[in-house]
Amino acid sequence: MWRKDDKCSVNTAAVVASVIEAVIPALSWRESMGLEFSR
Repeated sequence: MWRKDDKCSVNTAAVVASVIEAVIPALSWRESMGLEFSR
């Protein structure tokens, strides 16, 4: 039981990390685009 939960938590952490890595550049890109549009 605990081992399965451990694997799930590790997989979830890896997925969350990859999602954050993918989202942060998109957010910064949106912000830069917003700055360009505001000009």
